[in-house]
Amino acid sequence: MEKKLLPLAAILLGSIMFGQVGINTATPKSTLDITAKTPTGSTTNADGVLIPRVDRQRALSMISVEPSTLIYVNDVSTGTATG
Repeated sequence: MEKKLLPLAAILLGSIMFGQVGINTATPKSTLDITAKTPTGSTTNADGVLIPRVDRQRALSMISVEPSTLIYVNDVSTGTATG
């Protein structure tokens, strides 16, 4: 019985999974699709992506950083400008 359920479960789970993730959307158009909750109008709510904020010392301490990693250096009074 268990041997028959495993392929069935794999087929069902495979049909449910997609390679795209959507936030505030049921139909993502890319790998990660983030849609504003209120894309039009005059709402005062802030929409967007918040990038991690670190000081310069913390940014300089990072090792093995993947290409295209985003950070926001919010304090340049720490660390050095070299490197």
